[in-house]
Amino acid sequence: MPLAKKGAAMPVDKILSLRRNPQQLQREMEDRPSFLPRQLRAESPGAKTQESQQTYRKDTAADGSDADLHRLPPPRRSQVSRQNLQRYRRTPEYYMNMLKMMSIVLTVCLLFAFVPYYRKCQGGGGHKPSSNHTVILLWNEGPAWERSVHMECGCLVTSDRHFHGEPFEAIVINADRAYTQQGLDAIQHTSDHLVVFSGSAPLSLTQDPMPHLKSPFNLTMSYRLDSDLVWSEYYFSLHNQSSRLNVFAPPIEDISNHMSTPLILGLHEQLKRKDRLAVYLMYEVNEYTMPESYYLMEMRKHVELEAHESCLGYHDCSAYHFMLIFEPSSCPDYVHPQFYQALDKFMVPVLIGGGNLTNLVPPGSYISSRDFATAKHLVKHLKALMDQPVLYQRFFWWHSNYKLRATLEPYCQLCHLLKQRHQPQAQLQLQPLNPQEVPQEQTTAAAEAVPIPVPVPVAVPIPFVDWWQRYHCPNRQTRF
Repeated sequence: MPLAKKGAAMPVDKILSLRRNPQQLQREMEDRPSFLPRQLRAESPGAKTQESQQTYRKDTAADGSDADLHRLPPPRRSQVSRQNLQRYRRTPEYYMNMLKMMSIVLTVCLLFAFVPYYRKCQGGGGHKPSSNHTVILLWNEGPAWERSVHMECGCLVTSDRHFHGEPFEAIVINADRAYTQQGLDAIQHTSDHLVVFSGSAPLSLTQDPMPHLKSPFNLTMSYRLDSDLVWSEYYFSLHNQSSRLNVFAPPIEDISNHMSTPLILGLHEQLKRKDRLAVYLMYEVNEYTMPESYYLMEMRKHVELEAHESCLGYHDCSAYHFMLIFEPSSCPDYVHPQFYQALDKFMVPVLIGGGNLTNLVPPGSYISSRDFATAKHLVKHLKALMDQPVLYQRFFWWHSNYKLRATLEPYCQLCHLLKQRHQPQAQLQLQPLNPQEVPQEQTTAAAEAVPIPVPVPVAVPIPFVDWWQRYHCPNRQTRF
């Protein structure tokens, strides 16, 4: 039978005859040209098609790579798509793409692994730190610092007491932690090394550094203003300067005329978030903190107070107007760290206990319990300030002149001091002496043989024994 022309209409009688004779329809369909791939041509509408499909699935299952593709939805379910995918996986382009992905992942992992090591051994050939670096040893830091190294202002700071056999130019002993001097003499160090007394907690609670009136310290680094290096977690400075301030101007009543527009808008945005009265951070109740605990009990009789473990992350304290700070110590020059945290969260610190903060923080930025006769009067004053936003925002006047800065690199000052000693103009200056070493008078013959240098005005370091003994924390005052 001649084939019908493409697109020509088929007579009705012929269609009816084909319906009555399915075999003739099958023969006619086989004679027609097919544009489908060979593997998709069905030889028979019955068992042959199913048999071919099962055979193909067995072949793909043996191959292993596309065994489960028949369960996927179209178009991946078709045999052609699966075969194309298999052929692509055998092409060089596929392997090159996989190799690129693996190289990218490996490069990222190597960067994370070698960046800390590079900072530790920068310029040292990969195994040993460069001799140009000044190495500072942290003697008694916690487990988090164990054998760790970081760069700070050009100095290597480590807690590894055998750091590649390098001599240490400074050994920092943290007096806030328990420590022992055992093994200090065996540490490899330079001839003019410094043993630094570092302390940020009240010295009334610090371990006695001179159990036998003998101390290895020849440099001090603490919150005390008479220390060789004054250090605290936070400090105040001017907006355009980074140096520490110890003298502050009197408070300003109308802050809107003295603040810039961005500052005043930011302050108002922070104050809008406040809808609670006061919060305090939980502390250990013992014999030392018992007076403050009794004062807290008196306050609870007149107001509901909330306690947090911290003001970080989920425990954000920005919704509170005031933060109660319980400080049993009255040591001079000491500011409780929570005081700075309160200011950083735009809260007014309420100091219960503590010492004199004159010239330590801006005046008019906090409230002292010593200014009120009883805890009831203090609570009444706090509630009144909460209901008067104009009076409350005056506590933040210091934002117009000063900026609260965090000390991100606590050993940066020490690093600068160590580097200055290696400069040529510093060679004639007097190096810090060990407190136990007393210079001996020269003999007449030695004095005649050695020329007398031109005197240079140098501040003679105070021996550590005198520095420690002349500092006294006042006796505790249990009445606020």
